[in-house]
Amino acid sequence: MLSILLTLFLTTLPQEGTIAFVGYTDATSQIHLLDVASGQSTPLGPKQVRGPLRWSPDGQWLACVVESDAGNAISLVPANGDAPVFIDHAQPYNQFPRWHSSGKKLAYQSGQFPDTLISVYDVDTQTESPWGGEAKGLMRPVWLRTSEFMASALPPHERDNLKLEGTGGLVAVQLLAGADGWTTQLALVLPEKSNRFPSWGYDSPDEEHSEWAVEVGRKDRAFVYESNDGGDRELFLVNRRRVYDLSNHRSADVNPVWSPEGKWVAFESYRGGRRGIYRAHRDSGRILPLLDSDKKDFWSPAWSPDGSAIVCVTRQDGAPHLVLYAIQSKESQLLPLPFTSIEHPAWKP
Repeated sequence: MLSILLTLFLTTLPQEGTIAFVGYTDATSQIHLLDVASGQSTPLGPKQVRGPLRWSPDGQWLACVVESDAGNAISLVPANGDAPVFIDHAQPYNQFPRWHSSGKKLAYQSGQFPDTLISVYDVDTQTESPWGGEAKGLMRPVWLRTSEFMASALPPHERDNLKLEGTGGLVAVQLLAGADGWTTQLALVLPEKSNRFPSWGYDSPDEEHSEWAVEVGRKDRAFVYESNDGGDRELFLVNRRRVYDLSNHRSADVNPVWSPEGKWVAFESYRGGRRGIYRAHRDSGRILPLLDSDKKDFWSPAWSPDGSAIVCVTRQDGAPHLVLYAIQSKESQLLPLPFTSIEHPAWKP
């Protein structure tokens, strides 16, 4: 008994908290909530769920995508097990939900390729509105917290007419027809129009590249996104009107995720030969490995609320597992779960 208590006392791995994930079986997929203290998971909400999962800021709801023969709908699933809410959509296909920091609005991608648009759902009025005006090809929206960045990025004659409905606006990826096929750019999305992201946000603004997975750091201080500028997938960081290659490696670097305090970016990389998890410092660009191996892969990182640990997915002995990893001590814990596949872990705030 003493040795058990001593181990619990010395470990720096999280001893409590809730992690949501999508668990797949041969028959269906569903949200499951993992209790970190007990290691037990319980199913939640509807079947045929697809991620990514997004917790509301207060931790009371999970936004997800539910597939059906009629299309893909955004569902808001209460964490307490009450009945889920399905948004009444104007478009049959909807995905990539993101909560505003107030918890009062939800932005997501609507429509089908290549005519996608951004929709915003108002939680209080239970109404859906299109954003971006006549712009098409808008995808994967993320919210800004304040309107300061949007105002500084727009032409001077447009700054006084911002109508952001109490938000900071949205940054999204926009699909475009390029010289050699489809390409993308970053876009600033307002209720009534969409603007191209400022040229200082690109390493090579006069060339065509495919941007993806833009993520906004704490207090809108910095942005990070994927791009094939340079030939392979790299993570570029925009900070104080300058841009630089944050991950800078000949192997693919993808899926950036900001730490809660906004100083580190966790990401997936193949630089070790297999897919592993690394972190890069926002200001220095220093890169440190978190979980990498020449025998197995690690992917889909998510930070703990205090930034002391991450959870991610791995596959060992033919079965999927979640992995807890303590940043400072480098301790890790494997959490076996009875599923054929696991996707999109998300730590409850």
